Amino acid sequence: MSRGREIVGANRFVALALACAWIAGGAGGIMVAIDATRPWLALLALCAIGYGLVWLRVFAQSRLLTWSEVALPWRRLSTHAERSRASRER
Repeated sequence: MSRGREIVGANRFVALALACAWIAGGAGGIMVAIDATRPWLALLALCAIGYGLVWLRVFAQSRLLTWSEVALPWRRLSTHAERSRASRER
């Protein structure tokens, strides 16, 4: 993890604010989708909640995430040494 990707202070607060806004907007979208019986709107709202959860993870880890960490959060090989060791074990 490079030092330039870490976030502190006000940037970390912004990540938390973004997480809250996306999650609240998604929850409101689900309520509107249920009331209006629009399944496509519920799908968009679930995407918004997922995006909010990504920002919540940025806040919790105090660093920006890579696309692979967003797409596959359970697969975490952070250093080059771990990657090369894992490739040799295959």
